[in-house]
Amino acid sequence: MNPGDAFVGYDRDNHLYIVLSLPDDRGRVALANLTTHGPGPSCSNLCVILRRGDHPWVRRDSCVPYGRSKLTSLHDLAEAQQEQDIEMRSSFVPEVLIRIQQGALDSIYTRRNVKNAVRRTLHG
Repeated sequence: MNPGDAFVGYDRDNHLYIVLSLPDDRGRVALANLTTHGPGPSCSNLCVILRRGDHPWVRRDSCVPYGRSKLTSLHDLAEAQQEQDIEMRSSFVPEVLIRIQQGALDSIYTRRNVKNAVRRTLHG
């Protein structure tokens, strides 16, 4: 999987997940998901808001709750894909992906290991 790839089926709520980074030296990538934008700490003015047209999955204002972002092994994702537990969706276009990645770096809710993975992806 590559940065910008997207899939559903990773959680019970069927959120759309986005790969934010290249694999680290342990074969893990940073993931974040989208959720409906609304009041609350995960959808504050500190999140990136996606609107209809930013991705085919987005039908109403959505945001990235960076506090839920995490590192996940590519091996586990490949197994889930092989078992058809996750379904791939359209990848994010580079302009939207960069907004989401920059939001991960800017958010006070993003875990340090996720920020580091995104930073390495963006800045080599």
